[in-house]
Amino acid sequence: MSDEYPTLTLQGTGECITRDKFREYFMKRFYDPACRVEKQALMHLETKVWHEYTKFAQPLSAVLGRG
Repeated sequence: MSDEYPTLTLQGTGECITRDKFREYFMKRFYDPACRVEKQALMHLETKVWHEYTKFAQPLSAVLGRG
């Protein structure tokens, strides 16, 4: 799968996060064996969340504020 933004900078912490790291953080919440039956749905949800987050957290194209 090709992503337009392979890494993002998290707001607040300034940490760079890759898609793989994002997936790891996201899926960590669903470690319960009962969630295994919904793995496909969770993977689909993770993909949607990543793409929505990249829309929100796009790299800035211009410096903002007083110049």
